[in-house]
Amino acid sequence: MRTYIIRIMAIIVLLGSIGTDNAKAQARIDTIFANMPDSLLPYLTRNNRLDCIDFIQNNMKAEVENLFGTKSELVVLTDDYLQLRLNSITTLEMKLLKSGGRDSVVCLSKTILSPEPFSELTFFDTRWNALKSTSHFIPLWGDRGGLDYIMHEARLSKDDETVTINMRRIFSKDRELTGDTVKTLKYRWNGTTLEQEL
Repeated sequence: MRTYIIRIMAIIVLLGSIGTDNAKAQARIDTIFANMPDSLLPYLTRNNRLDCIDFIQNNMKAEVENLFGTKSELVVLTDDYLQLRLNSITTLEMKLLKSGGRDSVVCLSKTILSPEPFSELTFFDTRWNALKSTSHFIPLWGDRGGLDYIMHEARLSKDDETVTINMRRIFSKDRELTGDTVKTLKYRWNGTTLEQEL
């Protein structure tokens, strides 16, 4: 009888661990977005985020009034990607990246569009614990003496695990404009970090 009870308990523990693994494998961006800490997105309350998800899933315009009295809109939502227009000059993208069979990584790109697009790229686990940033992969380009400023725009792909980086050279008015002013590089997630595609 005791052996039978031990076997039953072992099966319950095993099923519980399988359930946990499946939950991790089936993580969806809408759930992760809904649970996003307010400190990372002070524009929208949890109810705002849930409304956006509900609207877009029911083929409605997913627009809500944010806490600053302007409109925010969830523009694109798939199982592993979303694009949010926070206001007229700020966008936010989120992408779930596979992580070698472990918990997925959330890649978050917040972009200020004016006066020139500039993105902040950060990484989290699915419980919104910050991960060591891999944004150092973004290269510098041009004069490092402070006369040329490099503006980086990071765009996440909704179709695959790639990030496109647009780099712009901004010249002071008293400098001669020579060479390219925009350079585009593409990076692919390898399960751990982003690697430049050749």
